[in-house]
Amino acid sequence: MKIEISPLTRLEGHAKVIIKLDERGQIESAKFMVLGFRGFEKILVGRPIEEAPRIASRICGICQVAHSMASAKAAENALQITSPEDAIRLRRIMHYAGIIQSHLLHLIFLALPDYLEFKAYNPLEMLLKEKPEIVKSTITARTLSQEIVELTGGKSIHPVLNAVGGVLNSPDNEKYRKLVIKAKNLVKILNEIVEKTEEIFYKKAEELREIFEMNTLYIALVNKNNVDFYEGELCIKNSNILEKIPPDKYSSILTEKTIKHTYIKYPYVKTAAKEELTRVGPLARYNVSNIKTENNMLYYNISRLKECLQLAEEIEKLVDRPFKEKPYTAITFHEGEGVGVVEAPRGLLIHHYRCDEKGLITKANIIVPTTINAPSIEESIKIVSARCIKNGNIDKEKLKYFIGLAVRSYDPCLSCATHTETSAPLIKVVDYKGRVLALL
Repeated sequence: MKIEISPLTRLEGHAKVIIKLDERGQIESAKFMVLGFRGFEKILVGRPIEEAPRIASRICGICQVAHSMASAKAAENALQITSPEDAIRLRRIMHYAGIIQSHLLHLIFLALPDYLEFKAYNPLEMLLKEKPEIVKSTITARTLSQEIVELTGGKSIHPVLNAVGGVLNSPDNEKYRKLVIKAKNLVKILNEIVEKTEEIFYKKAEELREIFEMNTLYIALVNKNNVDFYEGELCIKNSNILEKIPPDKYSSILTEKTIKHTYIKYPYVKTAAKEELTRVGPLARYNVSNIKTENNMLYYNISRLKECLQLAEEIEKLVDRPFKEKPYTAITFHEGEGVGVVEAPRGLLIHHYRCDEKGLITKANIIVPTTINAPSIEESIKIVSARCIKNGNIDKEKLKYFIGLAVRSYDPCLSCATHTETSAPLIKVVDYKGRVLALL
């Protein structure tokens, strides 16, 4: 028997889930299938390396700032360029604000309806009706975050000022004053959002702890033993810190496999014993920075919520003084190879470029957080589905609910928003001949 969920809703992109049962009616396999093909690595080949941040940011409209950052860092490392201090400060502000707006979009509009258990066809309509103050506060906070990106990056979507060599221009006195005010207001409103939602996320995570626990490795970027969203070493952890390696050595621990049923390559961490599942993102960042390891996947959202406030407070510190007018280093082209790594909203983001003596890209490899998390997402689906399907008997409502909670906890970014225009069934159960047995 095969169970298909298509489309999987309230995600950034298009995906479906197929669950296969064996002859005894037990879970045999679970497949997380990403339906879109992007091919940005091939698009980058042959392009001037200084164009890479602008092109790479188009990979996504939600986490575009993170792609711009990782791309610029990879190009700078290939050309052996160091950005000025003020450029890095502006980049951090831009990057942190980009993470906040992405986190808020997921937390409140995509995830929160699951935690409030809205049964309506349109959960966002219910959210606006039942929690109007949270919705309004979130819209305000996302607006402030996007305005901070615009003030530092020139545009709120696909910022144009971040470049190979630094930042092309910095905020003038008027923009700087606006930046300080918006940073202060963002901290204030995020405190309100945390106060109104934290208990909701905690309560559901603890209520369903036994169902959503899963052991894996975790990887996050650390700088002087603290999580750093912009630079540092790759830290690998299970219950203990296993290893720290420089970003340009990522291929020594991550191996990628091509999988037939999806356009995503599946990475695994290479250990002495085997290839192991690993997770990145807010939960990984939490675990790397804490002694106790938290394996409950629903804690992804709790960590996201805390990161919003943490990063807003960091932005407020970073705007404590004005910026130099043009924090930019001129570039010269030569053959080279470079890796750029940042913590994107959903986790570790790696850009790896090679260029020739004219500065044209000859090879590009991009590993995004959802790619790293994809094998763990499949395993999560398999684990939670086993709680809903016993001897071929399917608890339909629980199956839809648990799979939605599991997949959305990772906030997988599949490049463009999924929506369902009709009330067509989302889960199809068919037999081995393809005959429809049930529509859920």
